[in-house]
Amino acid sequence: MTTHKGHFRWHNEEEVYGKAQWTRVYFVLKVEERALYIYRQKKDQAKEWKKVDVAKGSCENGRHKRQKHVFVFTANDQKKYVFRSEHKNKKKQWVRYLNDAAKGTGAAKKEETPKAVEKKEAPKPEPVKAEAEGSSSESDESSSSDDDSSSSEDEDKDAAAAAAAAAAAKKAEEEAEAARKKKEAEDAAAAAKKKADEEAAAAAAAKNAEAEKEADSSSSDDSSSSEDSSSSESESEAEAEAEKSAPPTPAAQPEVTKGMTVDNIFPRLLHLQGKKQAEITVTHVPATGASVNNTDVFILDDNKTVYTWLGASPNMWQKQAAAALTRAMDDERGSSVNNLVIANAASGDAAKFWEQLGGKPAELSDTAPQAQVPVLFRLSDASGKMDYNEVGRGNPLKRSLLSPEDVFIADLGFHIFVWIGKKASRDERDLAVGYAVAYRQAHNRPEYIHIERVMDGGENEILYSFFSQ
Repeated sequence: MTTHKGHFRWHNEEEVYGKAQWTRVYFVLKVEERALYIYRQKKDQAKEWKKVDVAKGSCENGRHKRQKHVFVFTANDQKKYVFRSEHKNKKKQWVRYLNDAAKGTGAAKKEETPKAVEKKEAPKPEPVKAEAEGSSSESDESSSSDDDSSSSEDEDKDAAAAAAAAAAAKKAEEEAEAARKKKEAEDAAAAAKKKADEEAAAAAAAKNAEAEKEADSSSSDDSSSSEDSSSSESESEAEAEAEKSAPPTPAAQPEVTKGMTVDNIFPRLLHLQGKKQAEITVTHVPATGASVNNTDVFILDDNKTVYTWLGASPNMWQKQAAAALTRAMDDERGSSVNNLVIANAASGDAAKFWEQLGGKPAELSDTAPQAQVPVLFRLSDASGKMDYNEVGRGNPLKRSLLSPEDVFIADLGFHIFVWIGKKASRDERDLAVGYAVAYRQAHNRPEYIHIERVMDGGENEILYSFFSQ
């Protein structure tokens, strides 16, 4: 059975970001059971203190005003459990462990926890009957020092394992990048060979047509008028054949202006739809009351206040995606955003929501527009000319596609990001926003959709939330 163990701090589950005290606990995550056991101390495993069902739940990074390395697990019943780790890497690993266990995929991966796994698990001690309250508190205090020392030793092992995992991941990423460049070189060579073959075939066809034309013209002096007409027909057929065999004209590159900037307009209305976690999409729609339906979740962003409108029957994944997106907006704007969730159509916040959209329509629609799937393009002049090609599509996109040598344009459906690599050329940097504007026009994307530059190495929570590691 796959098991993960570790020491953490547990916050009061009722006061998620309040002033409640942090309690030191010991985790045991049993992946096949899809259950998380929480004990006061490591030696308390003989008696169960708290059991959390992780099936169909979700875990994500949390925020706290005074604490670091916080993560939040949301159970299937929407109950939240807030924990704090001593190390950032350990927090990331446990977020992945809990999400894998929630999806039922953790056992298939057979990953080892950062803590060393014993070859043979020691038998659990027999349950001890509870003694008087005073004596139990004294034993807890006497064992806390031993627990702290074992925790620090476990954390050192955790850090070493995390460093090894990071090195392996970096090596795998470098190998994938080398394979990608090799494949691109092979594809370029094949395309050049194909183009040369097509040009040779076109030249041969033109030469044959010219020879036939000369033969027809020399014989026309001694032939009848009927033969002249047949000769002209053969010439037309030869010219048509030459046109068919000629190579196709390459698509013209869009006219792009260097150093272009874009002014983004507020307010904007975002539509979240999808029945499963992997199907959730976010689409920028016109900021009018007619865009709102009665079934999905909508986010109205006026740069200072973010309204989250919950329709009559939104699912759990839509609400979780909306909460994550509004938190990312708040982080990017320095925690200055006022987030308002509207679940009651008769509330005062609902009136402000409809006022921003020009008024509430007499009846809300039950239909939804076509969802926009995230798509990623690469802008590169490595071949000697500026190439602009699609390299990824779907949710989530692969973060390994972002190469520091080039520029990438990511259309997330509600926001177009221009990602500038650290080693991108000067022309790539200057033309990046211009290509994003040309893409918006060529693909009939609305002019009000936002376009934003992001530098390689700069953290942007909104952009990276749509990429996998």
